Amino acid sequence: TAAEALNKLGVYQTNTAYFDTILVKADAQKVKAAAEKNEVNFFYVDADTISISFNETTSIADINQIIAIFAEALGKEIFEGKGNCVACHQVDQKVIGPSIQEIAKIYKDKNGNMVNFLKGESEAIVDPSQFAVMQANLEITKTFTDEELKAVEAFINSHLK
Repeated sequence: TAAEALNKLGVYQTNTAYFDTILVKADAQKVKAAAEKNEVNFFYVDADTISISFNETTSIADINQIIAIFAEALGKEIFEGKGNCVACHQVDQKVIGPSIQEIAKIYKDKNGNMVNFLKGESEAIVDPSQFAVMQANLEITKTFTDEELKAVEAFINSHLK
């Protein structure tokens, strides 16, 4: 279900009785930014509560898009926060490491597994010459849960052109 998939991202349903609408706890401002970018509307009850409604026309693709929006918002928070990725990576320009857009494009083109790389389980494919610089941050990303790593990946992939 959508609620179970959101739970895996650390987004929890708060209403115990429901028919077609669930309430979830998440940073409404961050989710709203990702939702608007994807032209999806939610009802923002307050700064930490989001209402999501479903009906008979809601498809699996719609549910997957909703999950992707929450993953993107969580990934951005991790990318800019505890991952400290933003210190070396910007959206559209190389700073110390390659741009987010370049990372997303290369992983897509080479069908790479970004989560495995961030776990330290695969080789660098974007800019192997920068791998030594990335080592310190890999020690951080190795401590992330699979859900957090997938959220970071969703955030990076949201910048594909």
